[in-house]
Amino acid sequence: RVREICKSLDDPPGETQDDTYRVGTAPRPNWWRFPDYRGLRDAMRVGQKFMMDRLPRPRRCRNYPAPSRQGVAAAAKEFERMIQLGVMEGPFAEDSDKVRCVSPIGVIDKKTAPGATPKVRLIYDLTKSGVNAELSPLPFSLPTVLDGTLGAQALPHWAKVDLQDAFWHVPVDESHRPLLGLRAVEGASVSAEAAARWPAAWPRRRRSDGRVDISGMLYRGTRALFGLAASPYHFCVVTEL
Repeated sequence: RVREICKSLDDPPGETQDDTYRVGTAPRPNWWRFPDYRGLRDAMRVGQKFMMDRLPRPRRCRNYPAPSRQGVAAAAKEFERMIQLGVMEGPFAEDSDKVRCVSPIGVIDKKTAPGATPKVRLIYDLTKSGVNAELSPLPFSLPTVLDGTLGAQALPHWAKVDLQDAFWHVPVDESHRPLLGLRAVEGASVSAEAAARWPAAWPRRRRSDGRVDISGMLYRGTRALFGLAASPYHFCVVTEL
C-alpha cells in the first residue's frame, strides 16, 4: 500500500517539493522533511539503509539476566513471536559473516493486574554493541507537543493512533542486517520442523514438549528495532504518508 501511495505522489512536471506547507497559520514542522517519494518507494521495497559514519567493530554481547522467572517465560514467547512475524531471521553459526554485531537484550516486567498473564518489554541495547555510536546524527527533530498543537490548531477534532509494533513495519536492507544481531532469550524455542532445516552438524536440544530450545543462538533483525537510534527517523519518513 505504501508503494501504491508513493507512485501516486511522484512529482508532476513543473512542480517541486518544499517545506512551505501550512496548516492554518502554522508552518510545517521540520520533522516532516523526508527524501523524494521515488527514493522512499525504493527504500520500502529493498529496505532502509542506516546512515553510518563507519561500520562498528565486530562485537558480540550476551543478554542481560531477566528480573524474574515469569519474565523469562514471557520474554521467550515474545522472541518466538518475533520469529513468527519475520522480524527475526536465523539462526546463524557463531562464525557466520551474516552477523557482525550482537546487541544484548534486556527484559523489563510490565505492570499487570493481579492474576493476569505476565507481560514484559524487551529492550535491545544497540549502544552496548557499538552500533548506535556509529550512526550519523539524525537529520531531523522528533515532534514535540508544540508541533502537535500548532499543526492541529485549525482542526475541529483530535485523534490518536497507537500502531502496534510500529518500528517493525520498516524493513531493513539486507546489507545492514548483520548489524542487528541478537541472541535468542532464555527459554525460547522453535518447532522440530523448523529445526530440521538447520545444518546437520548442529545439535538439537529437544524439550519435553517436542520443541527445540534456541536459547543463546544467533539471530538478526530484518526490521527496524526498538533501541536502534535510526529507527525513529525511518519510521517518521514512512508514516509521513
